[in-house]
Amino acid sequence: MRIVFGMQLDGTIWSNENASIGEVRTGPMGLLSILETRLGIGMQSVHPVYRIDEYMKRLQLIDRESIWFHESFAIDPWSTARQLLEWRDELVEAGWDGQAIPSGSLRLDALAELECADVPLSGGRSDQLRRVTACLKCGIPAHIESIILAEPSSMLAPAWRHVFELLQSQGTNITCLSMPDRRPQGGNLSRIQAVIGGIDVQGTLSPDDDTLILLKTDNEWEAAEHLALWLASKNEANDQVAIICGMDTSVLDQALKRHGLPRLGRTAPSRWREIQQLLPLTLANAWRPVDIRLVVELLSLTLSVFPKWVCKIILKAVAEEPSIGGRAWNHALSKVSEKYKDFLAEKDDPESEEKAEALIRSIQSLLVNDRFDSVEGIPEAKLRERCQVLIDRLAWQVGDMPILTEVINQAREIQKLSLGKGCIPRITLERMLDTIIGPGNTLDDINEEAGPWHVVDHPGQITDVRGEIIWWGFNTPATSSPTYWSPQERSALATCGIFLEETRSFRSREAYDWQKGLMNADKRFIAIYISQIDGEESEHHPYWDTIWSAASRILYGFPNDAVKRYIYSECSDFSHIGDWQFAGRKSTLQSVKKAETSPVTASYTVPNSVIKAAERLSYTQMSTLIGCPFKWTLEYHAGLQPAESQSIPTGNQMIGTFCHRIIEELYSKTNHLEANNAYEKAGYLFDSLISSMASAGGCDRQ
Repeated sequence: MRIVFGMQLDGTIWSNENASIGEVRTGPMGLLSILETRLGIGMQSVHPVYRIDEYMKRLQLIDRESIWFHESFAIDPWSTARQLLEWRDELVEAGWDGQAIPSGSLRLDALAELECADVPLSGGRSDQLRRVTACLKCGIPAHIESIILAEPSSMLAPAWRHVFELLQSQGTNITCLSMPDRRPQGGNLSRIQAVIGGIDVQGTLSPDDDTLILLKTDNEWEAAEHLALWLASKNEANDQVAIICGMDTSVLDQALKRHGLPRLGRTAPSRWREIQQLLPLTLANAWRPVDIRLVVELLSLTLSVFPKWVCKIILKAVAEEPSIGGRAWNHALSKVSEKYKDFLAEKDDPESEEKAEALIRSIQSLLVNDRFDSVEGIPEAKLRERCQVLIDRLAWQVGDMPILTEVINQAREIQKLSLGKGCIPRITLERMLDTIIGPGNTLDDINEEAGPWHVVDHPGQITDVRGEIIWWGFNTPATSSPTYWSPQERSALATCGIFLEETRSFRSREAYDWQKGLMNADKRFIAIYISQIDGEESEHHPYWDTIWSAASRILYGFPNDAVKRYIYSECSDFSHIGDWQFAGRKSTLQSVKKAETSPVTASYTVPNSVIKAAERLSYTQMSTLIGCPFKWTLEYHAGLQPAESQSIPTGNQMIGTFCHRIIEELYSKTNHLEANNAYEKAGYLFDSLISSMASAGGCDRQ
């Protein structure tokens, strides 16, 4: 077996060849899996949420006031366990066997004590790597012919360097994939590549050369249209193009589709998609006091825990009285019950009465009755009941919407984790949920389509020379940083033979991978920087400065503005009408005929009989009438109303509705009240009605 290994190569295609046998291109996770299989030590992977739960039990077992993590654990047990587990795994990967580290630190002492705690802990990736290392040390052959490293061995973490040393001792040929040797050939790209590669360059850059372009665009739409037009202008040459997707390509995919080109399909995962809100909102409505906004959010989902017609009736009641348990709420439940009974009666269901009552009990249980203190927590049995309601609601629809399987699995994970925990505080439950959901899901209806070009997600995945390289989203990347270990901790660990990755090694590897995106371009390199993403300013990629610095060295003594015109362009510099030309490609564009716009009418005149004077005006109506008579006309006479989920009374409207209800109750049985009696009764009504009519403010979210 021949392997190309790179820290960014997990998930990439195995080979660029049309046919390949015995060749694999992979990253750390893929190589670890190959080694486990060949050494016969494969083990079932465990979801991180269970490992965190197991480690939290270890913390509970040894927790005391004097231990290093006590204060953090008392406030947020789950997050504390997750962080300590990450540190533990990092040490294990570096070779730690769980023994105490002399002259270490309180953190290392706590980790050593946790490692000895009598609570089982499932193995993670670091444990798998140590098992592989142990087998290789024992001389068990992996039968790997050769491994080509995409990054120099010196830039890899010590644990992986050790693995490759052991494989090499077995006869595996370990070599490194060198960076292309770039010599100046006259173009701007080759000259800058040579400077970055450490070669002295004679001559200068040309302002008319388009082999290297740093393109700045104002927004994604402008950038997407420009790139799509460039690709469509010479489609037959796109087989020599590699596209680095430095960010989500949803907008770019739309532009490609308009030009008849295949989509790249690189949509970023999100935990905020509507389908991912089902479980969080179902659990968020388990706490006291009631936050009516969370109730409305749950009922407003396209797919909720209750049928859509039930949600619509309840939302209308909430719009009338922004709370639960009041007159409007109870009236809505009665309406739901009657409607459901009528529906079942038409089907000759003999249990229509019982099923209608069961539906009302379910609504009351989920939204009204079963609410708990966020600090004391929700009983595990009640938590499992809530999850089961959601599972039962979604299970029969999985056939039509396979993505619901993910939500059902998340609910089942919560059910499993709750076993034996008694009452689970809100903060712990929300942290558990965050871990289970993770980064979220991608859009299941958008996938990569077959195209002539080569698409990668990271410049480190480009392992061979490409004709033209486009870096889409040449913006600041989301990178992580290695754990900070103090000099004292590193020294103590090194004494025990445990060597952690240095920050400089991590950063050097990161910069080396960025450099591949430029150095592997043979004819042209275009970096597209988008200055505004989602309406917010965004910075360019750090490697932009490296390219700029190389250009400045060639143009030594030139001011920045002069250097800028040799390698820098903006989308606005290129005309989008007539003869369009950019980076070696051109196209003839036709201007779109301007659509005729309807003239704006300053005022509308209607007969006096159409809009009659209102007998009574509320404060809200008066504010609307004074501020915008047209809005008042459309809302109160034409009957145009916002959706129920957008019409929760708040502020003055909620206060007005509440006060009207108090006055209504005060004089429901009499036309006259003495001032003292009215004052006393109004105070009583205020206290008794506020929880059922004015909880729109909700509770403080943790």
